[in-house]
Amino acid sequence: MPNLAARHLLERHDYAAVRFFMRMVADLDASPPPPVWPDGITVRSWESAADDRPAYLALEEAFRDHWGHVPADFGAWSRKGDRFDPGLWFFAFDGAVIVGALVGWHSLGAGWVDQLGVRRPWRTRGLGLALLRQAFAEFYRRGWTRGWLDVDAESETGATRLYERAGMRADSDNATALYRKELRSGTEFVPSDAEV
Repeated sequence: MPNLAARHLLERHDYAAVRFFMRMVADLDASPPPPVWPDGITVRSWESAADDRPAYLALEEAFRDHWGHVPADFGAWSRKGDRFDPGLWFFAFDGAVIVGALVGWHSLGAGWVDQLGVRRPWRTRGLGLALLRQAFAEFYRRGWTRGWLDVDAESETGATRLYERAGMRADSDNATALYRKELRSGTEFVPSDAEV
């Protein structure tokens, strides 16, 4: 349900909505379609800490295109915490190189996709859809009837269309707007050599 009071408060103080994010859901009442992997691609789940750095690098490269992306600190990213489930982390390989990855977790009887990324040279081959279907099949196998994820509604990579092709729909009760306010206009001051 929209929080109109918060929206009006922000807009009254000259904040403007600059980006919208939404939650999407897949109903897993029946067995989802199996993944179809592009030629030459193999997949497996997380096996050991040796997977962490290559997966991190693949996801960082994939998310470099994402609006407002700030690189994650590897140390913080690799500390997986209580939600870590190695059977919900899937890596797509072309030879020995991770070219796509999906990081999943579970909560309250549902599966969640935390990160899904495909490196640019391997995009448009169905790899993202295959990774999603791999995760949904595992969610279903574990008896979870829903799969969830959050997405930038204006993603330049077409993420929303991909999720819709995978059978997901927007959850209209769970959308977020990012507001911003410029505190001062102008350009950044850069001193000349004479002023340093």
